Amino acid sequence: MVRRTITFLALLMTGLNMGGAFAHVLELPGKMRLDGPAYLQTQGIYRGFGPVGAILEPGSVLAAAVMAVLARKTPAYTVSRVGFAFLAAALASWLALVAPMNARFAKWTAETIPPDWKQTRNQWEYTHAARFFLQFVGFGALLAGALMRRSTTGD
Repeated sequence: MVRRTITFLALLMTGLNMGGAFAHVLELPGKMRLDGPAYLQTQGIYRGFGPVGAILEPGSVLAAAVMAVLARKTPAYTVSRVGFAFLAAALASWLALVAPMNARFAKWTAETIPPDWKQTRNQWEYTHAARFFLQFVGFGALLAGALMRRSTTGD
């Protein structure tokens, strides 16, 4: 029962978190056409992402780690570890590459956008796209692990 619960939580939290990353990918082409002030204004729509992501993303990484530990000595162990590794890499990329850009955006107004604003935008947008890829692969690996365990253990 514990294994099922952890697997459910890992898949649920990862899926919900990945949804936010996918939204960024879908928005990317349109946002890349915006000028500086319009781009900065659109960044305000993400205020709700932070509090939710602050729970879902570390929670999904933690649940994936526990899921992998619980899969020890089963065929699902390797793919569960891969899922955990990709989710951990996505979180690390947010910490290293997105969070600093969020801090930069927070200091700007339409009047104070620096001349190199596109560099910040590009890092923010393309890192989010890469994070979606990492989360997608991680989710797929966790799902494969969950399905492997079910087929081999019957639970």
